[in-house]
Amino acid sequence: MVTEIRSRDAKGEERVSYKVGFAKELSERGRTSLDKQIDKRISKLPDSYETPLSRDVLNDRYVKRTSTGKLLETQKDVYVRVARVLAHADAQYDLSQKQVLDNFVTNYTLMARKLFMPNSPTLMNGGYPNGQLSACFVLPVGDSIAEILDAVKKTGVIHKSGGGTGFNFGRIRPADYFVSTTYGKASGPLSF
Repeated sequence: MVTEIRSRDAKGEERVSYKVGFAKELSERGRTSLDKQIDKRISKLPDSYETPLSRDVLNDRYVKRTSTGKLLETQKDVYVRVARVLAHADAQYDLSQKQVLDNFVTNYTLMARKLFMPNSPTLMNGGYPNGQLSACFVLPVGDSIAEILDAVKKTGVIHKSGGGTGFNFGRIRPADYFVSTTYGKASGPLSF
């Protein structure tokens, strides 16, 4: 869910920003009391420490854009989006709302001051319906053509959202093993 927000900057020029729904389930459910508490704290957050290089990298790789390339987020928006997702994850555990909100501020501040930066999938996907925050996956590769191609398909989906893959070839029969469907010998996992 994308909401357009119109405002004016210090020079009186109109600024259009977009608020993007941070999770499919939450956009369906509506805003939570946690979101309202987070929103109250956003204006009090420190500005992010921005160098030309950090701005360029963030804009090139992680800031959401329209189909025409117009930026939908600022650097601060990215950090707020990610910190918000982490706060919602924290809220699922036995933490008080104060602890969750403190963690939101801490996570934002660490990113804004460049003391800690989450992995690429978290910056790209955090706060969006995809929601993939993990960077590394190990996929099993089965012993049939269908299972091998299924692993390839899963690899494509993971790579599309910024994840990386490793493979477990332990299920593939060893080299020179008899293959009854072709009356030949298996090439083994090393041929992959």
